[in-house]
Amino acid sequence: MRITISYEEGEGLDLIKRREEMELNEKQTVKNLKALVQEKFEIRPNIIPCVDNESPSKSVLTLEYAGAVLEDNWKLFDMNIEYAATIRARVVEVCQQFFHRTKIY
Repeated sequence: MRITISYEEGEGLDLIKRREEMELNEKQTVKNLKALVQEKFEIRPNIIPCVDNESPSKSVLTLEYAGAVLEDNWKLFDMNIEYAATIRARVVEVCQQFFHRTKIY
């Protein structure tokens, strides 16, 4: 199965749009596809401070098809992805919230 991966990096005037065609096995999972995309586009996850500068943030690669975020354990064949379809790759920041527990007596 041949698909196109669309990836945008940077912001504003520094925005770079890249597209790559990939030949895939229909039995591959989304997790396997993410690994291929990370290798092809040289995406490296990193940990940076969150907006509030208290909790750490983690960059996560997500893949989207037809407006839905694809889950890691899904198989490409089960999602009825058509030949030559475009899957969007995005890196999103996820803030890890810490649970604070206070005892009051």
